[in-house]
Amino acid sequence: MDYEKEFLEALNFTKEILNEKHKFVIDNSRFLTDKTLENISSFINKEIISLNLSKDDFFAKCFQINYLFIDKIKSFLKCDVFYTVGYIIMENDKIFYTPKDKLANFLTFGYGSAKINLHAWLTLPTLEIIDLTFSTTYAILHKKPDMMGLVVTKHPSDLTGGLSYHPQIIGFEYFKKIGVLFEI
Repeated sequence: MDYEKEFLEALNFTKEILNEKHKFVIDNSRFLTDKTLENISSFINKEIISLNLSKDDFFAKCFQINYLFIDKIKSFLKCDVFYTVGYIIMENDKIFYTPKDKLANFLTFGYGSAKINLHAWLTLPTLEIIDLTFSTTYAILHKKPDMMGLVVTKHPSDLTGGLSYHPQIIGFEYFKKIGVLFEI
């Protein structure tokens, strides 16, 4: 399935389960060009240093780190940035996957002691993805040190190596509604 269709379905699903509507208009241009990629990489590195974050701070902290950077990236790129929650497929394996019916049930019954098996990243109006944490988490879990500290900054159609992103919920209100609060 293509990212645009899944993102629009995630917007509808979010509206359906949370009664929360996000204004979203697809922009067919690209924010993440060669020039802006250099600039955003430098910007992100400066922010990481100013916040005194280490690569270890990015391990299994996708909810917090991407939330922390949403307004910073919005201001830097001068565009809307959407906190996106879902799962990843890497080399044909679903990673951080929770079926939508279970996500909806968490709203009714809470998540109790269930593990929240989701991933968060940022989506631009161009549908380009900025993911500050996946590479480091994957590197640590799969002993691939060459992936440590990398940031995914690509349009979904440009992703390679069997990597794909699959949005399910847009926004971070979902976590508040099910009683998951995270520290920044």
